Parts: sequence; C-alpha cells; structure tokens
Amino acid sequence: MCTQPLKVCEKGRKWLFGSRLYRRETDGSWSPVWAFLFTDIIVLTSHMTRDRVFFVKETPIRLDDVVTLHFNLPKKHENEFRLLFGSDNSHHSRLDRILPLRTKKSNQVVLRTANVQLKCLWNLLLQRQM
Repeated sequence: MCTQPLKVCEKGRKWLFGSRLYRRETDGSWSPVWAFLFTDIIVLTSHMTRDRVFFVKETPIRLDDVVTLHFNLPKKHENEFRLLFGSDNSHHSRLDRILPLRTKKSNQVVLRTANVQLKCLWNLLLQRQM
C-alpha cells in the first residue's frame, strides 16, 4: 500500500510516545510494527532500518476518527487491544464513544504489546488524548 508523505512537523502536533507492537493482519498472522502516538494521530511503521529510518506502512489513524477503544479483552488476549474507527465520525455523539459499535473488520486495528504494563501505558495515553 502506498501512502502520501507524512509531515510530522505540523502546528499543534507533538510526539507523545512510541513503542514496538504487533499488528494482527487480515490472515490472522502478527507482524511487528513501531507505533508512534502524536497528539492527533497514530502512525504505524515498519521495522527500523540500519540507517535508523522507519517506513510508514499505511495512512496514519487520526485520533478524531477513533470511535471506541477496547482494552478489556478476554484473558487469553491480555496483551491485545483494539481501535475501532471510521473515516467520518461527524454523526457520532459523545455517547457513541462509550457504547460499542458494530463495525467492519477493516475499520479496526488489533495490536498486541510485549507485556501488560505496556498495554496499560497505551491505554492511559490514548484515553488522555481522546
């Protein structure tokens, strides 16, 4: 998938956090990604090259488009969390952010952390930005 160049130096945009995560692909496999949380977007990148360069794998997820965060998944998935989003959430109310919505699988990103502590940190930071 080809994406447009990403300009991270935007007015009002600040980098908050980044860590290595694993993303569930459509075939059910897990691929390593680096996730970078900014004040308004989440950027998923490929692994770091020898030149310390990250390649953006897809269009960044705007935090305004995130409808629901799912961090309380069954125990067998204790390191996983889900972001449910849409391209246009202008019709969603504040209540819709609390209640789960049925969405297509293409409108969700499933991520896995290395440990529960890192998952808790992502939960805290994402809740603050929402």
